[in-house]
Amino acid sequence: LDYNDQAQLRDISARLHSDGQQHQISELSFSTADIKLSAQGEIAVDAPFTLKTEADIHGQIAERALSLHVQANGTLAEIQLSVLALAGIEGDAQATLTPFAPQPVREASIRLRQIDPAAWHASAPQARLKLQADLAPENNGWLARWRIDNPQALPVDQRGLPFSRLQGQLHWLNGEWRLPELLVDLASGGKLTGYGKWETPSDASAEGALALTLQVHAINAARIHSQIKP
Repeated sequence: LDYNDQAQLRDISARLHSDGQQHQISELSFSTADIKLSAQGEIAVDAPFTLKTEADIHGQIAERALSLHVQANGTLAEIQLSVLALAGIEGDAQATLTPFAPQPVREASIRLRQIDPAAWHASAPQARLKLQADLAPENNGWLARWRIDNPQALPVDQRGLPFSRLQGQLHWLNGEWRLPELLVDLASGGKLTGYGKWETPSDASAEGALALTLQVHAINAARIHSQIKP
């Protein structure tokens, strides 16, 4: 399958079957430049259109092997989606999708473990990060509660990340991004707490900026850069 004279999808194949009660697709597969997908699924002919699908995705991202297993079950009005990482990254994600409701995502969560930025880019800091985030609608917008743990906190001049924990909330409403809560924990080096928002300039050609209001609590600057005296 080509678009703008460039191959977008290749090696497309599938088997279709319907018995009057279920539409089924099996042995669906296709490839892109770096990704190969194989899938199968079925959906009921009559409401509430019960469905069951699963897919395997294999390929590369940033020159690293990536393998995911995806499942989607439920009805057409409410789909339970789950993603399990098998290679490249370690973690999983879940979401409840309601595509015909005012809010198309009822809730979502992601858990990632053993994330080493240096494994993705040679000049990035070394760490073993654990990420968890939960997303849900709130007041016609979205609220994400997130946390990043770093059990191997090191100063930046030692190719590390100085925080032991980053934690906060991210709120989106009417095109505005806000950080109602933010915590930067430097373990024995103190902590920063505060809030912020993304400020969009009135001039559409100008770039936005993140404005933060922070309180400093017993900061030991040597935990950030070892050459700075505490």
